[in-house]
Parts: sequence; C-alpha cells; structure tokens
Amino acid sequence: MENEPDQVSQQHNPEYQEQFQKQADIYNEQEKADYQKANEERSLAEKFIFRKPEGPQGITAVDMAHEEALTVDSVVNKAIEDGSEDTPQEIAETVLTSQEFGLKTPEELERRERLLRDGAEVVARVYSADIDDSWEEIGNATKQMSPEDSIQMRIALRELIRDYIATCIKAGDIEDLTKIALENSIAGVGGVEAYKDFPREIINLEAFQGRMAGHIEQGSARPGYTFESNAREVRSRADTVTAYELMDQESLKAVIEGEVIKSFCQTGIEQGSARPGYTFESNAREVRSRADTVTAYELMDQESLKAVIEGEVIKSFCQTGIEQGSARPGYTFESNAREVRTRAEIVREQQLMTDELIDRVIKGRTIQEFCQTGIEQGSARPGYTFESNAREVRSRAEIVREQQLMEQAKADAIARAAIDRMRR
Repeated sequence: MENEPDQVSQQHNPEYQEQFQKQADIYNEQEKADYQKANEERSLAEKFIFRKPEGPQGITAVDMAHEEALTVDSVVNKAIEDGSEDTPQEIAETVLTSQEFGLKTPEELERRERLLRDGAEVVARVYSADIDDSWEEIGNATKQMSPEDSIQMRIALRELIRDYIATCIKAGDIEDLTKIALENSIAGVGGVEAYKDFPREIINLEAFQGRMAGHIEQGSARPGYTFESNAREVRSRADTVTAYELMDQESLKAVIEGEVIKSFCQTGIEQGSARPGYTFESNAREVRSRADTVTAYELMDQESLKAVIEGEVIKSFCQTGIEQGSARPGYTFESNAREVRTRAEIVREQQLMTDELIDRVIKGRTIQEFCQTGIEQGSARPGYTFESNAREVRSRAEIVREQQLMEQAKADAIARAAIDRMRR
C-alpha cells in the first residue's frame, strides 16, 4: 500500500511509531519467512520453467495503521448507510488518518476503533456535519456502558470531530464547514479554537460574526458565577476570538461597547451596592471592586464608568448609607455621629462621591436635623441634674464639631439655646 505523499514529512508520534513499527516488522518477517519457505518447496521443474518469484515488499508503520483501519469496514459501512456518501475505505482512512497518522497515539486509535464499532450512528452524524446531533446520539450509544467507557467514547467523539473538521478544511469542503460553523453550537464543535483555520469566506459571513459576538456576550450571563468571573470570561472570550482572527478589532470594540456588555457592567456595579446581609462598608468596597474589575478587563471606558458611579443608583446608595448611620437604633448619639463620619470617609476612600457631594449630604436636612435634635435631646434626659444635662449638651455639640457634621458656630448656637431653655 502506497503512502500518501504528504505523510513523508510528518513528525510521527513516538508511541504510534513504536506500536505500528513492531506490527509492521512482524508482518514483514512473516512475509519473508513465507516467501523463503515457498521458494524452497518449489519443484525442480518449477525452478527450471519459472523465474524466481519477486520477494515480498516490506510495509511501513503507516501502511500497517492503514491495514488496521480497514478492519472496521463493516461498521463504517453502516455509517454510509446512515448518510455518508464516502466509500468504506475513504471513511476508515478519514477517520484514522485525519491530521495524519503521525499525530495519533495508540490510545486515540483504540478509542476511535471502539467509536466506529459501537457508535456508527454517532460517526454518521459527524460525517453529515450534524455535530450537535452526534453529541445527542453519543448519549444513546453509551447508556449501557460503564462511566469510564462512556467518558472514553466522548473523548473519541471529540477527537473525531476535531479530525473531521481538519479533513474538511484540507479538502476545502465549504458546504460542510459552513454547516458546522452556523448550524452547530460552539461548545459542540470544540470551542472557538475549532474555527481558527476556517476559510475567510465563512469567517466573514455576517451570521458567523453574529455568533462570535453572541459568544462573547454570553460570557457575561453565566448563572452561578460571580461578577468578576463573568467579566473575566468576557475578556477571555474576546481575546480568544481575536487571537484566532475570527473578528477584527473594530468589530470587537462594537461588541464590548454594545448594550449587552454595557448593561452587564452597569448593572453589576450597581448590584454591588445592594447585596442583602452585607454592611454598608462591605457593599461600598464591592462597588469599587467591580468598577476596578471592569477597568482591568477593559469592558468600559473611563467616561462611561464615571457616569455609572455618578448615576442615581450609586449616588442614592451613598447618600442613604451615610444618612442611615445617624439612625441606628440602640446606639448612642456619639456612636451614630462617628458612624456618619466613618461612612462618609468610606465613600470618599472608595471614590464613589466627590468631596463636594459628600459635603452636600452632610449639610443636608437629614444629618443637620440629627445633629440639632441630638444636641437638644441632651438637655432633656430624665433623672439627670441640670449640670449633667448641660454638660451633655456641650459634649454633643463638641462631638458634631469633631466629626465635622456641623459648623462650630451653628453647633454652639444650638447648645446655648438648649441650655437657656433648661434655665427657664
């Protein structure tokens, strides 16, 4: 059997080479022995009348692998009946020689032979470019198998799909490649990498570009994953798509700046402020962390990110959080005053509000009423002496000054008025 011309330059797998070379050596030795025996057993008449027969021609490791491939003709023929238009030999050689025999391992060949034997319908689906159907069919073919055998069959199917795609690319089979690209799931064909050598005429199709865009966008919507994990997945998918030249930079930019990714980033950042059961500080840090994640993975420009941080959701979170620090039941006036200042500093530290906006919240009605009411209530503590309550009023006025919640003159004026009322 003649070698295929382009197999001469292949870099053979050592395990493959050793396995099939041994088989070829055994075959060649047996052929040589049979020839010598037949030659010795010829009669004198045969030796005189006929020329000495030609000796056996040795076969190579690749020839031996081809011979083994052809032993599965019966099941391959079933694949033809189920839809393939190739001959049994063509199928056997396609199955076992895609990417050339030199790239195969003995384990791969063993798995492939079992797939051909026990999953002919699966193979037929692959040869019809119905990749997703082949994955459904493998489930039927492995129902009665052990978990380990089932896994090996699935590995064999993945290898077959890979090799069939490589064969189609080598043969320039645009029809099957288009069907594989547009009518089967990305996961089914083996991920985005499977398309890396597809013809440009397929890659440039609007439908294919749409699939790549959808693939990137879907990375942001994986249920059960954290915001950071999904953001990283979006960037990973984008980088993979461009690395294999399946989308140009301009098209990628349009996807990243599109509504899906934009909404994912904005919603994710805003949801960081609303995690139930977490403290204000924890949620504030989460908002900043998510904003930094978006920046790190280049999913949103600084102007758009600034708009999200300064938007109504984050603004309301910060303002409400600062104000709620003044209304914690069961805490002293001093403790709540310190909490208000702490929350304001957290917002400043996480860069969720400008100094101007923070000051506006502090000078707003809620905090100012908290300060005034708190100072005044220091004068009305039942069971305390005049001196003790007066000292409490001054202490509370000093607290709001220390925490920079009220101007000194205003705090002093409220304290004096409260003490004057006590005297009356």
